[in-house]
Amino acid sequence: MFAANLKEGQLEVLLHIPEPWYIDHVDFSLETKQLDVYVKFRKRALFPCSSCGAPDQPVRDIANHDRTWRHLNFFEYPSYIHAELSRTNCGKCNTIARVNVPRALNKPKHYFTLHFDALIIALAKDMPMNAVSRFVGEHDTRLWRILHHYVDNAIAAQDLSYVTKINTDETSAKRGHNYITIFIDPEQKNVICVTKGKDSGTWHE
Repeated sequence: MFAANLKEGQLEVLLHIPEPWYIDHVDFSLETKQLDVYVKFRKRALFPCSSCGAPDQPVRDIANHDRTWRHLNFFEYPSYIHAELSRTNCGKCNTIARVNVPRALNKPKHYFTLHFDALIIALAKDMPMNAVSRFVGEHDTRLWRILHHYVDNAIAAQDLSYVTKINTDETSAKRGHNYITIFIDPEQKNVICVTKGKDSGTWHE
């Protein structure tokens, strides 16, 4: 087994898996050319309510026995982390909600771990997305979702109260007459917004 020579709990540390979660077993298959890590939570584990935050809520049931996230490669082989997604029935707010998974695994609806997200963002700075897609072996539609998620969150969180000047520039996004307009804070040299078009309507986006 891949983890046979690792000390107890060492693999959890490497993959940032905290208590009461633990790695149940690890499989590596030359046939499928991938590494699979299976994460479970300990019996009688208590979790905070993901709705109101009330601590020490018991598990009600398992909503998904095999939720899977793509992780960074194990050498040249894709690796995947599988986890049980449990639900609690909060005694404080009386809400049935899925527990929060370990932060390194990302949110339950995402397909990739945080480390994989970081890799895609780093690659996208210097490579077109179709090249990134071929490099990691994932469909570019899923990879674009990663960028949209973080860009949208960054735009929503940005503080523009300090901006006193705005510069704009336009460029062709594709062949033909497909343009985008870029709005920049010239003092901080930050991009504030990028939108389609180049006419006055772009100021109302």
